Amino acid sequence: NNCDYVPTLIPFISDYKCYINGNFWWGMHLLTKCGRVISFGDNTCGKLGFGDEINIEKPTINNFFDNLNIIKTIMSAFHSIFLTKSGSIYVC
Repeated sequence: NNCDYVPTLIPFISDYKCYINGNFWWGMHLLTKCGRVISFGDNTCGKLGFGDEINIEKPTINNFFDNLNIIKTIMSAFHSIFLTKSGSIYVC
């Protein structure tokens, strides 16, 4: 599988100004400059925040966080924490 060994541009993400936040071998959250969350990877215990436990192979925008202006995320093996600009914390 070529994508396991060669860096690959993710086309739709190039439309956003993103920074990596919460990257681990089991999953990743990308945050856009306007506070949107893009996540993918292992979704054990629903830690990606999509409301299920289905693993996400390709980076996917999580619409739950669209109006919350997320500024920081932390991910562990079984959960994620999301901090909003206003100081609210969401956990999944």
